[in-house]
Amino acid sequence: MKIELSKETIDEIFNTNTHQHDVALELYKIAFPNWDDIEELDGWPSVSRATGEYIMQRFIHFDREFHPTVINGGLWMNNGFSTLDTDYLEDWVIDTAKVNVKMKGGK
Repeated sequence: MKIELSKETIDEIFNTNTHQHDVALELYKIAFPNWDDIEELDGWPSVSRATGEYIMQRFIHFDREFHPTVINGGLWMNNGFSTLDTDYLEDWVIDTAKVNVKMKGGK
């Protein structure tokens, strides 16, 4: 499944949160609109290199301001969207096709 993700939406998420966990969660909720029904994810959503670099740069600047004692962008580097083998993707799109989603209640 492909979901649009604009720069404006990304900026809004960063501008209205003060913790890196909340930012990451909001980005995942865009990728998976049924987030509250999900028990587990296996794999990572994919974005183009340009989209991935934009999000990573936002995380680096965000962490410098709100989390100066951590590795800037570290949370997203370890838990963020993949940019590997994404030449097929347009910019500002999230692709969740490679993610195995386990729903709550075995759905």
